[in-house]
Amino acid sequence: MSWPIWKLVLMVALGAWFEIYDVFFTAYIGPGLVESGIFTTSTVNCFGFAGLGLS
Repeated sequence: MSWPIWKLVLMVALGAWFEIYDVFFTAYIGPGLVESGIFTTSTVNCFGFAGLGLS
């Protein structure tokens, strides 16, 4: 295979790694932020930024 194909495969693999990292990061950090009191489990309105919607 030529270099442009390898570069494309490398970029897709790197993007997938960051996507998986992002999913696991939010899955473990979100409940910790609620437990520490930084976030709440609900918001005042539908578009609030202070809650995670865990209830």
